[in-house]
Amino acid sequence: MKLSACLLATLLSVLLRTGTVHADVINLNVVPIAFLDLGTLPDFNASHAVAVNDRGEVVGQSYTDDFDYHGFFWSQAVGMIPLGSLGGGYSAAVAISRRGEVVGEASTADGSRRAFLWTLDGGMTDLGTLGGNASQARAINAKGDIVGFSETADGQVHAFLWTAASGMMDLATLGGGFSVAGAVNDRGEVVGTSTTLEGTFHAFLWTATEGMIDFGTLGLESSGAGAVNERGQVIGSFLTVDFTLHAFSWTRNGGLIDLGTLGGPSTQAWSLNDRGQVVGESYRADGFPTAFLWTATDGMIDLGTLGGDYSAAVAINAEGAIVGTSGIAGGLGHAFVWTAKDGMRDLGAPPLGAGSAAASVNSKGDVVGAAWVESGVPHASIWLANTRASREDASGW
Repeated sequence: MKLSACLLATLLSVLLRTGTVHADVINLNVVPIAFLDLGTLPDFNASHAVAVNDRGEVVGQSYTDDFDYHGFFWSQAVGMIPLGSLGGGYSAAVAISRRGEVVGEASTADGSRRAFLWTLDGGMTDLGTLGGNASQARAINAKGDIVGFSETADGQVHAFLWTAASGMMDLATLGGGFSVAGAVNDRGEVVGTSTTLEGTFHAFLWTATEGMIDFGTLGLESSGAGAVNERGQVIGSFLTVDFTLHAFSWTRNGGLIDLGTLGGPSTQAWSLNDRGQVVGESYRADGFPTAFLWTATDGMIDLGTLGGDYSAAVAINAEGAIVGTSGIAGGLGHAFVWTAKDGMRDLGAPPLGAGSAAASVNSKGDVVGAAWVESGVPHASIWLANTRASREDASGW
């Protein structure tokens, strides 16, 4: 549980470190892109986007200064609309499928938080629990299979897989009383973290035929898986003997592989594509994190920064376009896109704004995240790739 909370907290800190609806064209090197400030929900003053699908539909949160959160859905057809709730005042969207299905958690009238599925036509549906009071959805695949975690009747927390045909299924644990599922691919392979009989945290892969497969660890007692591609390659983190986090890649043939570092103590991997390209952040010897790209053939590649001290890569699309946030000269954070052809390119900030951060990228190269506007608060934003421009790759850039 501590490992999963650490990974989530670090991802959120990257997003929030560094977003009126208008459009501006920002010239970046050769290819122009359009920046759209998606604004906020009515009566809310801030927002950030967390995911975008290939149809350009965006989900995220809108909130107040008191962090009163409400999930939103945005598209060019309907603009930004609230996801509603399950009777309470809180909701948060975490993922969206290719078909526009949104998952996350929302509060009920009694204050419990439940996993939900939301569609534009059907609204919000409570996915229930495994017998306890609370549940949370973390990911959805192209088939509509949803994974997350739920409280059980005896007060434990277990990973679940929900399908329209079977409802919520308990994926059990590796022998302990705790498990969470964080990702699922289109083959229905689920990854996450579970406690063992000895009480240690281990990464796992679950399949319908094999159940939960224990990855073990390369260091001390803890590891956790965070993402899986369509080839069944899994990435995550483990605790080394020096009590630092290192990223790993796991495959059936190769087992666990330590991705190493860029000279510093720790590395975290956030995303991978079906080519096996992994991105994240690794600390350098000078104590600052730097975005990296890792492949089985080339190892870990330092993607550099936009002139500042730090950078972090948080997502990569099928064509190898990488997005994240980097410091610029002067210390502010700016969203970036990196490609093998053009390297790291600054996505900039809105006019009179203070900075920006990227959270996700779709296969067309559209990037979403947040940009700090003139008032100093973040607004959910999308940078639309110029798909009409001639280019040597198909990344959208």
